[in-house]
Amino acid sequence: MKTLPWLRDAIAMQRESMAQGVPSPRDPMVLASCVTTLGQWLVFHGRPDEALVVLDEALRLAQALPARCGWPPAPVWVAEVQSSLGETL
Repeated sequence: MKTLPWLRDAIAMQRESMAQGVPSPRDPMVLASCVTTLGQWLVFHGRPDEALVVLDEALRLAQALPARCGWPPAPVWVAEVQSSLGETL
């Protein structure tokens, strides 16, 4: 089963948008959300080895979010990723 192409496209487009130098305060949160969703999708579809790599990146992104990044707050993003990482074990 292939990964949903739109999810990988969303991550690529978000990275491209952030690289253009016109920052939005929501950019890091959107990227963290997209990467987390991809990792969760991989866990759900029984691909824990791939999920672990993606979720490790998602955790780094979530931990780098400012405390007031939007809703939900950064600690919730971190907890979400940590929970998903636990499901890969």
